[in-house]
Amino acid sequence: MLNTPSLAKRIALQTVLASLALALCNAAPAQPLEKPIRLVVPYAPGGPIDVTARALAERVKDTLGVVIIDNKPGAGGNLGVDIVAKAPADG
Repeated sequence: MLNTPSLAKRIALQTVLASLALALCNAAPAQPLEKPIRLVVPYAPGGPIDVTARALAERVKDTLGVVIIDNKPGAGGNLGVDIVAKAPADG
């Protein structure tokens, strides 16, 4: 059997992404940010989570500026989470 996340985990992650999108849209600054936003997706490109993240990036690009999708699949999502945890704080 393939090592894929269960349907419940996918739905939960999509719900989190949708909530994040809603929060970002409501708290959007008046001007787009100068630095691009890096959105780390801990799953392979082409999957449902990646498609959702790309739709989110397209939707918020006018208010937030450039959003770069960075896919980091592997270890059940732990590689992507580790990258975000060790990223420098930028406010």
